Amino acid sequence: MDNQNLYAQPKPGLFGKPPQQPLAQGEFSEQVTTALRRLRVLEERYSTLHRKTQVYEQNSLVKNKKFDTDIKAINEDLREFKREVTEMKDKMLMIVSELQSCAKREEVEILKKYLNLWEPLNFVTRNELKKILDDVVEDKLKELNDKDVKKFEV
Repeated sequence: MDNQNLYAQPKPGLFGKPPQQPLAQGEFSEQVTTALRRLRVLEERYSTLHRKTQVYEQNSLVKNKKFDTDIKAINEDLREFKREVTEMKDKMLMIVSELQSCAKREEVEILKKYLNLWEPLNFVTRNELKKILDDVVEDKLKELNDKDVKKFEV
């Protein structure tokens, strides 16, 4: 009698649901077909998601390689820029040292005042002085000769 009571009254399941009644043959095949259809849809979704993740991984690898080459190019440009800046600093320091050795404005003004005072354009060159002296001496000699000639004539 105990065995008959077990089959006669269904006991609640683990989560409080009563166990389901055995299904008829048609219902069972229909549920299996539905489950198979759902399984195929899930498999298609899984394969689609798998393909998408593969594409994303490939794209991220390509982008990472491109980023690496871009970063290397940027680093090389940065090194070149630093080298050029260093060269410019060196050149500027050389220009500053050259400018420090040049005459200052005040010194040039003093020289200008002295030049205006002395008027070097009015100076006589050695050749000019020699010519002038030669001319003066020649004139004096002529005068003396002329005086001597007049003395003898008288």
